[in-house]
Amino acid sequence: MRNLRSTKAVTKRGRSSPRKKLGADKRGWLALQLNGTVREQFPALFDSDSMPMKQKEEIPVIKGSGNVFADIGCGDAAELQVKAELARQIYRRIKALHLTPMEVAQQLDLQPAEVSQLANAQYTGFSTDRLLRILTVLGINVDIVLSPQYGRKKNKQGTVRVVALE
Repeated sequence: MRNLRSTKAVTKRGRSSPRKKLGADKRGWLALQLNGTVREQFPALFDSDSMPMKQKEEIPVIKGSGNVFADIGCGDAAELQVKAELARQIYRRIKALHLTPMEVAQQLDLQPAEVSQLANAQYTGFSTDRLLRILTVLGINVDIVLSPQYGRKKNKQGTVRVVALE
């Protein structure tokens, strides 16, 4: 532990002056005038037995399904998950191309307010088809792959997911 015994401070003009009881040094650190280390002066701060601690309540942890929208009970969770991932990929592509919002609006034939909505993850006003078209205009190839379920119950519904290849 660092010893804080220093009692002098240098002013802006180069003169030394005694430190105030609770003054701040040049770096903004709180400087105390102590006769020993902080541990010696304030043992209660370091002794866990002397200070009662609040008992932390255990919060149950529930494993998610992989789709946050399904976990919070949205009815159209699969569609929202796909739109969220498509919007994220649009945002990443715009950042990678270093485009300004006005350039994006001109290139994608969008209103500036719509560009702002996409940048702020407000994609519910966009259809999945429109988001896919925006990705293709930005130079991203979009492949849709359909595959049957293997090893699952036959009556279980299939899944929709977006996988981005880097």
